Amino acid sequence: MELPKIKVWSGTVAHMSLDTRLHKRLVDLLKLEGFNADYRGDWSIETLAKDKQAIVTHHARSAYKYRLTPSQTDAEEIMLDQQVGKLPQEVKMFVTAHNHTTEGSTEIGTIKVVRCPCFTTFIPYTGSLRLLPHYQPDIGAWFIIVTKEGRIRTQEWLYPSFMYHLEDDLILYGAKNLTKSYADPQNYELEDHLKVLLQDAQLIIMVVADLHVGEPYSVCPPSMKYSDETKPLMTTKANDLLFAYWKHLIEIAKKIGIDEVWLVGDAFSGGQIFEKTRESVAILEYQPYMVLELFKLLKNP
Repeated sequence: MELPKIKVWSGTVAHMSLDTRLHKRLVDLLKLEGFNADYRGDWSIETLAKDKQAIVTHHARSAYKYRLTPSQTDAEEIMLDQQVGKLPQEVKMFVTAHNHTTEGSTEIGTIKVVRCPCFTTFIPYTGSLRLLPHYQPDIGAWFIIVTKEGRIRTQEWLYPSFMYHLEDDLILYGAKNLTKSYADPQNYELEDHLKVLLQDAQLIIMVVADLHVGEPYSVCPPSMKYSDETKPLMTTKANDLLFAYWKHLIEIAKKIGIDEVWLVGDAFSGGQIFEKTRESVAILEYQPYMVLELFKLLKNP
């Protein structure tokens, strides 16, 4: 099986380094591992089909209550910019991350707005604690499916959300009587509706963002290879559960036969640059190697 191409964008400085491009370092490691990987900087315009493109950047406007408002005005502004020659007419999609939720994803006129989920549970710090009810994340990915006719379809792929209390080492699930369905990490069969979406696909992209590897609240492998030595990592229950979600996602991606992976920024916890009291599973130097372990799973048969 041919490995998918991996495209990586930078994110916020707080989750990188003040003096290095840590996501570019990750791309270098992916290439050494045999992946076709490409560093895309802070933003780029990606070709989806002959006459359709996507603007991709980690950074996004947010609204805590009316999340569709910035999405609608972003889409309207893109269309206005196109009319006066400020943006390419081929742009049909705007992909952003940072807010840890798919809420606000929509289609306005000719523009699809895709807000990326994350691979972390709620991360407590001064700013997030003030807005705790508003900061409960969506965990998972998007699949962007481009048909042979050039039509663009999107499939949200989310896992059950939870909160994690570090001091009690306790995972807290939400209500069970849900109006929303989630991927079952024990089920590896593709549902019929997804098979229909994939029938005439010529390009399939898995979009992930905000992995925050290194946090006790985020996805984390059980070990990593560093300087030719396998180092075990002291993971939390949240790390382990999110890693189980990630392994399931990778198996689904392989079954689907994805062509590309887009990692839209904030792959790392960072170096506790702005908040010195933030907990961390591993130092900044280790974090690119930890993310590398996540993508090595794509190589497993």
